Amino acid sequence: MRYFLAILAALVGAVVAWISYYGWDSARNRGYSFGYYREFNTVSNALGQIGGIEILGSWYNGDVTLEEFGFEIKTADRRLIKLFISETSPIRKMSGKELEDALLTDIEKVSSGQTSESGL
Repeated sequence: MRYFLAILAALVGAVVAWISYYGWDSARNRGYSFGYYREFNTVSNALGQIGGIEILGSWYNGDVTLEEFGFEIKTADRRLIKLFISETSPIRKMSGKELEDALLTDIEKVSSGQTSESGL
């Protein structure tokens, strides 16, 4: 019986710890490249690394998981562009040079009036 109670206490403790971490992690964006805001921060950091791009604002749709998000940016030639990253966008899974290239491609598509593949 003690063995069963010990296992039950450990499971309850693990559930309480996970709920507490989730509440702490999703309550505020701390800029981490992991956790609830991981994909948002990865895309935001990649945009910040692109020369001539200035992030003017951002938004996100928070839920149990971070859903859609977007950015308002100004390009080197002073164009204002609103980027929309959908929940299913492949950009959310990219990183590094691949992400930077995909963002540049999508910025060009949006600025020329085309629809991009990533939901921008």
